[in-house]
Amino acid sequence: MLMDLSELEKETIRRENWTKLDTWMQARSSIKSEITLEDFVTIHHLATKRILPSHMAGLRNENVSIGKHDAPSAVEMQKDLSFLLTRANKLTHATHLSDLVWMYELSSLALEYARIHPHVDGNGTAGLFFCELVARLKGVPPANIVELDFQKRVRAIFRDSPLALINLAVGEHVLTKKESILDAVIKILRGDKWRELLATKNPIFAQTVIHIVDRVMPNESNPKISHISTSPFCSESRTLRLLSPRPT
Repeated sequence: MLMDLSELEKETIRRENWTKLDTWMQARSSIKSEITLEDFVTIHHLATKRILPSHMAGLRNENVSIGKHDAPSAVEMQKDLSFLLTRANKLTHATHLSDLVWMYELSSLALEYARIHPHVDGNGTAGLFFCELVARLKGVPPANIVELDFQKRVRAIFRDSPLALINLAVGEHVLTKKESILDAVIKILRGDKWRELLATKNPIFAQTVIHIVDRVMPNESNPKISHISTSPFCSESRTLRLLSPRPT
C-alpha cells in the first residue's frame, strides 16, 4: 500500500532513500560482523521511508500471500528468517565457490526472501538490497543500487551473472504462477533476451544450456517434464544441476 504520491514524487523519494541506504551499506559492510534481523529492519525502513506508511515498516506481524503462493505465517516467518540469515552469513565467508556459483547462491537468497515475504510490502526492493549487503560483506565491489529501473538494478546487484539471472526468472515463475521449475526454465531460455545474454557473457555455457533446451526438451508440451516440480529456494535446487555445464 503506497502513499498517495505522484510518480515524480515517488521517484525523487526513492532516489533520496536509496542514496542514504547506499551510505549506510558502505558503513555497515566495513564492519565485518554477521547480518542480523536488525539489518533486515534497517534496510526495509531506509528503502521505503515516506513511500510506505510508517506502520508498514519493518517485519510483518500478519499473514500475507504473493501471487498464488501463501507466505509463511508470521510465527513461521521468524524461524525461516533465522535460517535465511544463517545461509547468508555462511555465504559471506564462502571461499570454495566460483563466481558463477556464488552469484547463483546469492540469487537463491533473494528467492528465499521473496518466499518468506517478511514485510507487508516492499519485499522485492528490500530483498535486492539485502543481497547487495551480502555481496559487499563478501568483498564484492559495490553495485549501483540507486538505479530506479528494476531490471537494471537486478542485473547490477547480481553483476550480470547469467546463472543467477536465470535462477531469479525461474523462481519468479514458480513462486507466482506455480509452474514446475523445468517448465519455467524452458519458457525463459526460449526467450531471445536470455540467449543473447548467455551468448554475450559465456558462449560455452550458452551452448550447453541451449543444447539441453532444444535437444532434450524439444517442445513445451513434452510429457516428460510436465509433472516435475521442486523448490527453487534451496542451494541444491535442480536448476543448478540442470544448467551447470558438464565436461565432455
